[in-house]
Amino acid sequence: MRKFTLILVLMLLVIGYSCKKTKKQQQENGALPTPTYEDSVVSDQPYYTDTDSVVVVDTTTVIRTEDSTGQLHPVSNNIELKPSQKIYVIVGSYKNYNNAKRKLEKLHKQGYSQATILPKYGQLHRVAIEGYSDEKNARVALQRYRKQLHDKSIWLLLR
Repeated sequence: MRKFTLILVLMLLVIGYSCKKTKKQQQENGALPTPTYEDSVVSDQPYYTDTDSVVVVDTTTVIRTEDSTGQLHPVSNNIELKPSQKIYVIVGSYKNYNNAKRKLEKLHKQGYSQATILPKYGQLHRVAIEGYSDEKNARVALQRYRKQLHDKSIWLLLR
């Protein structure tokens, strides 16, 4: 019984060490974690599309904006966009441009031809899968891309 307990403890230590090492390697490669926000709670307020089919819109996900240093700041809901502004669906933020370019190429191969690397603010290159000129359509797209790409860390950026 002691041998079994000892082996179990050693296995857990090895697994914990390898997870920590993998995270460190990702940071060294320049792939920074995208801001993770609490899981979205879907609102019970419907949004009607052009085809009159009902789409439930997530209104709890915080839209972020960034200053010239790249620091993120929350934006209130129901925002009025200026003609020059868009809300982008962000799928990755990278310190290293080559890593951002690799992510972009992967998205293009998956059929997301509208994906792009946004102009750099601060130290990060942000990869956007698409940009929208209104909040509701951006929120609907966010839900769709989170499902399609199986990635809850995808978020919205106002720029």
